[in-house]
Amino acid sequence: MPRLRAVLVACFSVAGCAHASANGRLSASAAVARAEEFIRVNGYTKAPLSPLHELTPESLEFWGPDEMATHRHDSLQPQAYGYAKGRRGPNGATGWTVVFCPTRSDGDEKRATGRAVTMNEDGANMRVEHVDFFLDAVDKRLRRCAE
Repeated sequence: MPRLRAVLVACFSVAGCAHASANGRLSASAAVARAEEFIRVNGYTKAPLSPLHELTPESLEFWGPDEMATHRHDSLQPQAYGYAKGRRGPNGATGWTVVFCPTRSDGDEKRATGRAVTMNEDGANMRVEHVDFFLDAVDKRLRRCAE
């Protein structure tokens, strides 16, 4: 019974289990909710951090947990800017790309890029991509970037 409870808590804490179709594919709203939770628990927002040993490293992130936390903290706005169908990978991999605006901009330039969380169509293999994502490339914009 404790294991079942842990699975249910994990499932609902990423706000998406109820939004998966019978074939395991997430809806767009479920993908967005999972990505928002992912950046929160991985230290990209102002929210309190998860334990440092549980942080998911980016593909080109070679710092230790303390440095990861320092570089990430409050770097992304907590609500997704938008999303695109598909993810980076061979032959236009299926899945979702959920894009977030940075909290700070470099100089006075208009913000043109954000960071992307990608995942398989069932929500698995979630990660923050190491390259920026052009904001005008989303399929659906959900909100504007806060200034």
